[in-house]
Amino acid sequence: WNKLSTSYSYARYLKDANKVAPSDPLEYSKREKLFVASLKEVMQHNAKPNQLYKKGINKFSDWTRDEFRAMNGGKSTKMVQAK
Repeated sequence: WNKLSTSYSYARYLKDANKVAPSDPLEYSKREKLFVASLKEVMQHNAKPNQLYKKGINKFSDWTRDEFRAMNGGKSTKMVQAK
């Protein structure tokens, strides 16, 4: 997370995450846009002072929330607060 910048590209992410680039141009564009949105969100979070944690990029950073949820058994990834 500490070396992320706006110049971190989708192509570099694919290499770092050891992922194969989608061969379909439309799929590549979709995944690239998802990655760029994830990178922006991570950088905005990490730029805020006094955060309790830092975010980073991982192998799921070019997935949709629905794809991640399906992989997670459809369960919410947010912690449930005890009542």
